Amino acid sequence: MSGSARRVIVFFAAVIVVGCSRGGAPGTVSERDESEPSEYRTAPAWELPDVDGNLIEFAEFAGQITIIDFWATWCAPCRKEIPELVEVYGKYRDRGVSIVGISLDQPGNPAIREFLDEFGVNYPVVIGNAEVMEAFGEVDGVPTTYVIDRNGRVIAKHLGYTNKATFEREIDTLLGLNGD
Repeated sequence: MSGSARRVIVFFAAVIVVGCSRGGAPGTVSERDESEPSEYRTAPAWELPDVDGNLIEFAEFAGQITIIDFWATWCAPCRKEIPELVEVYGKYRDRGVSIVGISLDQPGNPAIREFLDEFGVNYPVVIGNAEVMEAFGEVDGVPTTYVIDRNGRVIAKHLGYTNKATFEREIDTLLGLNGD
């Protein structure tokens, strides 16, 4: 079995195990409002550990434009997209824009820290689980990226690699910088 096939099997096995072990432990999310369409529905609240084990809550980003990026270290499109997200965050972080990476690698995997160092990730990264994937809905692959407005509404969802220009255009629209 190839290394990439093994990683895919381990990833999905981890998702199944995590999905079966719900409880009040860190990594909880609120229920998703199924009555709202995928665009303009309220993003779910969540609380997840970062790579150092510190809890980060979605509420910490209230009032900001927030990009939530589900990714994994073994994902080739993520390796292309994340450097562009690093640039986007560098450009917009002083304008009330946040980015949060949600790693779908196994918790404690040393490859996560190595990846963050290699790519100079300058925004918070938390360790995701099946519950947060379910709360966002339709996280069928990585990268899956959500753009959330200052009111906490999901205004865009991108499945697969998305270029920097797309994120900049969406942020500029939300900031009122492109005349829309």
